Amino acid sequence: MKKPFRFDSIFSRIVLTLVISIFLTQVGSNLVWSHYYEGRQSVQARALAIELANSVASTVNFFGALPKEYRHIVLQQLRNMGGARFFVSVNDEKIDINSIDPTTMSDMIKKEYSESLTKLLGQKLYGLDVQFAEPQNLRVFKNNVRFIELPDRWVQNSLVLEGNPPLLVAQVKLQTDEWLYLAALLPDPYFLSRKDRLNNNQWLFALIFGLVLSVFFWWLARWLTRPLLNLSKAAIRLGKDPLHPVKLETSGTREIQQLSRAFEKMQRRLHRFIDDRDHLFSAISHDLKTPITRLRLRSEMLEDEVVRQKFNQDLMELEELVKGALLYSKGINSTEDHIPIDITALLGDINNDLMLKGVQFQIEGNINTYFECRPLELKRSLSNVIENAFNYGSEAFVKLVETDSHIIIYVKDRGPGIPESQLDVVFKPFIRLESSRNRNTGGTGLGLSIARNLIHGHGGTLDLSNHTDGGLLVTISLPIT
Repeated sequence: MKKPFRFDSIFSRIVLTLVISIFLTQVGSNLVWSHYYEGRQSVQARALAIELANSVASTVNFFGALPKEYRHIVLQQLRNMGGARFFVSVNDEKIDINSIDPTTMSDMIKKEYSESLTKLLGQKLYGLDVQFAEPQNLRVFKNNVRFIELPDRWVQNSLVLEGNPPLLVAQVKLQTDEWLYLAALLPDPYFLSRKDRLNNNQWLFALIFGLVLSVFFWWLARWLTRPLLNLSKAAIRLGKDPLHPVKLETSGTREIQQLSRAFEKMQRRLHRFIDDRDHLFSAISHDLKTPITRLRLRSEMLEDEVVRQKFNQDLMELEELVKGALLYSKGINSTEDHIPIDITALLGDINNDLMLKGVQFQIEGNINTYFECRPLELKRSLSNVIENAFNYGSEAFVKLVETDSHIIIYVKDRGPGIPESQLDVVFKPFIRLESSRNRNTGGTGLGLSIARNLIHGHGGTLDLSNHTDGGLLVTISLPIT
């Protein structure tokens, strides 16, 4: 089963850091650009409004100075000449303007334009109305003549442009109660319609750019952390089977290569240590067997039956201790191969073996996943735990639980349990909490030690606890790889 992606590894945190950096960079750069753009737009808007206001103020002063009967004559001459920068007319009333939807920028221009006209015209200004309007909806005469209906020669050269940019219309009330109507384009006609901010295509480019960088950073993080992952897997394999050499590629950065070489040196030293210890135990076993056999022969020559039995009992216990030490060493130095097995069937075999001794345990639950292990070692460790349950608790109950990542085996007995302060002590070699000299109860003190070492060799854990209903509870957890 595929493990979920979590942010607790170097790889995931590097990727997360780089992706967040990309996102913050994109957002930050856009915010800076927006702030710069808005500031630049504001400065340009004020400059355009003031420039246009100066021109309009000059026109208003010019027509305001003309006698009323000459104004229409001058307007007609201007129109016949092909139009001017402004469309100018004089109306008896203010024209209703269908203004465009207001924006922050259009409101700013109108405000600056109105304030500039008010300042420039001063007391000559008796009324003022300023609006932005689209040419096709703009009315110019008595609310019944539209701008697009005017003769081409009046407006075509200066006010009609491709795209129909909005016109800024100022209606100025003159002293004669007439309204001077001035429609003009901004000095930069497309100012309001220009979209300097990021458009959809630019946002799409930013998104694709961010995704490409994210994929590249994902590959980069994987390339940097893969040697560490390989080293971690090698360490796990070495912990499970310290006798088999683990091949590790020396690649990656200089620091990773140094770490890999240090791991290989540690592996060689560990193999030498295990070999030396194996030779030491073999030598001790060989050297002790001869004097033990010689002592047993000599004990048969003792006349006192009681003394002879005690002497033989001591020799038997000494021989069992030597065998136990060799078994303890062998439990770590196993050369058995890993194969997938059915743990439920393995426990059934252990149950059948115990039935020959007149005992039997109950199994609750089932394991459907085949577990890859060294079968004889796992059987030995489980047998030690279950036999301890019978030796110290008269009965054994086994419960099997399978999760997404682990196989858990619970073994409970009906014994007196173990004091909390001694739960870790019993794993030490040759430690027996039971003081009897009987092997069926006291033993050699190596059963739990061997069992835990074998479980650790499979990457698992073995823990002890006192059950709330009484008795000792052994919890064995084996990882599913």
